[in-house]
Amino acid sequence: MPELVLVRHGKAGPRKHADDRARSLKTRGKRDLQRLGVWLVQHNYQPQRILASPAERALSSAQKCCKAMGLTTRHIQIERSLYPGACDTLMACIRSCPDDVGRLMLVGHNPALEDVLARLTGDHAEIRTGSAAIIRSEQPWSQWHGDCAQLIQLQRGRDLPETFPYPLSQPTEHRTRPAYYYRQSSVIPYRVKNGQLNILVIGSSSGKHSVVPKGIVEPGLSALESALHEAQEEAGALGQVHGPALGTYVYRKWDAPIRVEVFAMQVSKLMDSAHWEESQRGRQWLSLAQAQAQLGPPELVAMLDTLAERISA
Repeated sequence: MPELVLVRHGKAGPRKHADDRARSLKTRGKRDLQRLGVWLVQHNYQPQRILASPAERALSSAQKCCKAMGLTTRHIQIERSLYPGACDTLMACIRSCPDDVGRLMLVGHNPALEDVLARLTGDHAEIRTGSAAIIRSEQPWSQWHGDCAQLIQLQRGRDLPETFPYPLSQPTEHRTRPAYYYRQSSVIPYRVKNGQLNILVIGSSSGKHSVVPKGIVEPGLSALESALHEAQEEAGALGQVHGPALGTYVYRKWDAPIRVEVFAMQVSKLMDSAHWEESQRGRQWLSLAQAQAQLGPPELVAMLDTLAERISA
């Protein structure tokens, strides 16, 4: 039987711009959607199709929920008719869903979501921010009209446990962030100029020290794919990875160990600041000795020697 998951975006901050669509999620809103994602997995409610409003708070909610389910954000399709949304336009989205989709998720706004719930089930329940309503019907999607479905469950993210199971499947413990946070990857961007190895470093998020691009391995991406994405986003650097990973190291964050896989990337192009997403970090080329003096942890510094040996071989 087809199932519909209606998700209202998480708690957002006040409007700071003329465009209401630019409102972003508060930290609480992010966590609520991540908890909902875990809950959906635990109750076997993962969607096969996800449609999200183009508003920042709704699209970000869809992304947070999707990743917490262990799904790639490529599953998300932006549906412009969901903002601000109206009951009739949402119903049209539902009825146009292909029959081979067993579970559809709509991430949007009130009052449209509550109006759809009332029309389909006759239930006038409140869908609060960071909540999901599970609706089921015996009818194919094209036949979803008034009073054809049943409200199975209404779950608010704020009422779920604060910690997250680790790992997501067959967990052995609970941690302060979703399971995918604890696997990361990094690149050491380099070039060879006048026969000398140069390392590209960027400013840390705090701006207090030098680092190389590093980030969480996004669900649906390999460690290498995610590392290349971080190089582009954080350093504005494009290039190729040659050879296997340089190695791994472990550090602690969010009250648990995080394993980082490190790759070497030969830089072929640096993006200009207009296209470099995190240009506020700044970047500079350093000699091998300078990079070893500025970077940490020790395991990463040792990988610079490995890179130098690999290039000179």
